Amino acid sequence: KRTIPTFQVRPNWTMLSQGAEARVWKIPSFLYENQAAVAKERFPKTYRHPILDQRLTKSRGKAEAKALTRARRGGVACPAVWGIQWPVLYLEFLDGPTVRQELERISKSIENASIDERTEMRESVAKKVGSLIAKLHNTRTIHGDLTTSNMIILSPDIYLIDFGLSRVSQNPEELAVDLYVLERAIQSTHPELDDTPFFSILLNAYKETGNKSDAVLQRLSAVRLRGRKRECFG
Repeated sequence: KRTIPTFQVRPNWTMLSQGAEARVWKIPSFLYENQAAVAKERFPKTYRHPILDQRLTKSRGKAEAKALTRARRGGVACPAVWGIQWPVLYLEFLDGPTVRQELERISKSIENASIDERTEMRESVAKKVGSLIAKLHNTRTIHGDLTTSNMIILSPDIYLIDFGLSRVSQNPEELAVDLYVLERAIQSTHPELDDTPFFSILLNAYKETGNKSDAVLQRLSAVRLRGRKRECFG
C-alpha cells in the first residue's frame, strides 16, 4: 500500500483554479508514475480564529469527500477520492472539456454543421445533464454550485465536479433551488440557448430519472416566481 506524500507544491504542478475556499492543482504523478491527480488545497482564512478555521476546513473537507463517495455509490459520474491529508483532498483527474466549453464549441466552432445537427448535439448534452443531476438528487445530495463549468465530458458520460458546497437533503424545495441555480447559470453563461428548448429537455430527462421529480419540479415553479419577484422589487 502506497503512502500519500506530504503536500508540497512542486514546479511541475499546474494550478487549475483558485476560488475563495481552495486552490486546485493538477499533479502529473500521484501514487504511481504518470497517474495524474487533482489536489484540492483549502488554505487558511486569516480573518478567522486559527482553531475555528482548522475545524471548519476539516469539516468541509470531510463533507466534500463523503458527498463524492455517496454520489459515486449512487451511480453518479464524479471524481473518485484517492486520499485525504488535511487540508488537502486528492481526487481523480478528469481530462476532458467542460460542458460550458462543449456548448460554446457547438455554437461557435462547428461552421459546417446544420441547424438540425447543432440542435441534436445540444439536446444530447441536455439529456445527459438532466439525468446526471437526477441521479445526484436520488442520493439525497445537493450540489450547491451547479454550473456548466462544474461538469466535465468524458464521452459518453458527463461528470460532476467541485462538491465543495454540497450538503445532504431530500427536501424538494432545496432540490428545486439546486436546479434553479443551474438554470440561472445557463441563462447567464449561454445566452445563445435562450430561444431553444435546452433547459426544458434537461428537466424532462431529470423527471424521467428522479425519484421525487414531480415534487421537485412543482417547487421549482415557486422558486422561479420568488426569483422574479426579487428581480422586480429588490
